[in-house]
Amino acid sequence: MVSARSKTACDACRYRKVKCCPSPEAVGCCIGCAQQGFWCTFNLPRARRGPKGKGKRFDLLRRLQPTRHPPPVQETHPASPPPVTTRENAGTSLALSLEQSPPLSLLSSSSSGHALLPSDTAEHAASDDYAGIFADPALIHRLAPETNWLQDFLTDPSQSEPLFQAEASSPTQSWRDDDMYAAFRRMVAIYPLITLDRFKRDFEEQYHSQQLQTFVSALRIASQAVAYRENPHQGTHLLRESVRETLDIRSSCDYSASPNVYCVYVAVVLFIAHSVLDEQNRALLYLSEAVALNSLLPSNATAADRFSARCAELAIFNTEMATIPLYVSAQRRSTIHRAPVVPSSLEALLEEVGAGADEIVLSASERQSLNVVIRLSQVYNAATGMDGAVQILERVIQDDVVDSSSATGYDVVEDAVRTQFVDCKVTALWQLSNLFTSHHTISSLAREGMSVADIFNVLCRRSLEALGWTLAIPVGSLRIIGLAKLTAIARNVMTFHQCASVFGIENPDYQSVVLGLAHCVIQGDYEQKYSDLFAPSYAAHLFKDVEITALVSEHVDEEAV
Repeated sequence: MVSARSKTACDACRYRKVKCCPSPEAVGCCIGCAQQGFWCTFNLPRARRGPKGKGKRFDLLRRLQPTRHPPPVQETHPASPPPVTTRENAGTSLALSLEQSPPLSLLSSSSSGHALLPSDTAEHAASDDYAGIFADPALIHRLAPETNWLQDFLTDPSQSEPLFQAEASSPTQSWRDDDMYAAFRRMVAIYPLITLDRFKRDFEEQYHSQQLQTFVSALRIASQAVAYRENPHQGTHLLRESVRETLDIRSSCDYSASPNVYCVYVAVVLFIAHSVLDEQNRALLYLSEAVALNSLLPSNATAADRFSARCAELAIFNTEMATIPLYVSAQRRSTIHRAPVVPSSLEALLEEVGAGADEIVLSASERQSLNVVIRLSQVYNAATGMDGAVQILERVIQDDVVDSSSATGYDVVEDAVRTQFVDCKVTALWQLSNLFTSHHTISSLAREGMSVADIFNVLCRRSLEALGWTLAIPVGSLRIIGLAKLTAIARNVMTFHQCASVFGIENPDYQSVVLGLAHCVIQGDYEQKYSDLFAPSYAAHLFKDVEITALVSEHVDEEAV
């Protein structure tokens, strides 16, 4: 055994008294933690590592392993119930409290930060409440793991021939056709701007087009970005290399001279890449470029071009609404462009662009993806106004099937569309929680006869429904949806609970909601951006009376500790 260096070793290596060296493959992680599956604190500042003392930091890390579920917490004696607020004055009082209360921070060691935690005299979550979030089949039965659609495609006898015939000098000479197809299918599930039928036709007819070659190269970026989200330990060198190659091809063409939908798509892919690399300022530049290029598309185009431009308008609007409020300061949020006219359904969109029955061919999965994009646009459009916003958002969270007209239903769609469907529910819950923490909404609902207790019940009930879907998808897909949304939801729920508790209003599902959100964020936060909002204070407060041996998973080698 070699003693760990005192200044650079992570907490796990210091406790185990082994040499701590950064892993060349796992970013922000040492070799020992990468092998043992520990949560490494190699790059985390020492002031943010939790309580000091021999073994305490490592004990906390073992408690927060992504593969574990926190054990039930013992109940304490409940405090005397506070006075109950009447229906008549609850809405106005809570609205005034929300308006006057300062922004809350989830991470604070002071008494003000402790207000976000469950009260020491309040009743902790019972084991049944906690298990209901993670194991209730009524919440997660519809998201049972399905077979991999790519494996089905590769074993399909009808697809024995290569889908795309690439020349030896083409950008795809070292990239298999199946890989390109998989990247395209994964990408269009999020941004369904181009149908597979059109892509195959354009690839055969105008492969040497500079825009199309750049798009094919950009598909590799999308593939690497998704792979990094799902497995961050592989590093970012492949993603950065793909970005450089695409920019080299792209630099030889003036996109503004003759833009098409492929130019818009490349800008969107570059936005995704830099967003994954946590380069938000550069990512927003490419997002603005995508908006500008989409506005330059010719107006006298075919129905297929008008359809692609309209889908791009909706998808980019959704991206702006999901990105700018989370990563841009309030002073710069005016950069969001005017909301487009959102169609009521996919059929209405096809009728709007004047597409004939055979002019635009859509597969079942493409219809599902487009329905999700339209539904997301409806969510964001409803959140910008007050007319029926709460009812619209609640309906989106309750819906079980995206495309009710599909005979196959939702259960057979591929994983990428499944992720976007869950993203739609999480986004609706995010916007709903934003509305419920606004004093204007509280006052408006109070005038309609809805008490604060009713509002709190709706918020917790819808949060449980959305969490049932969220907890059943893989961790990599959870990162694609966005941990910032889940953290914002937790902050809004805690804010509402803090203000409502002043009037004696409690909800039995509050503990389960916050624990479920904390679990989702902690298990997926490989960059440790949001986990410290929960782990050092909230999780430590909940688990302080639990024996450490009960928290060690079977996946951890006890002899190595």
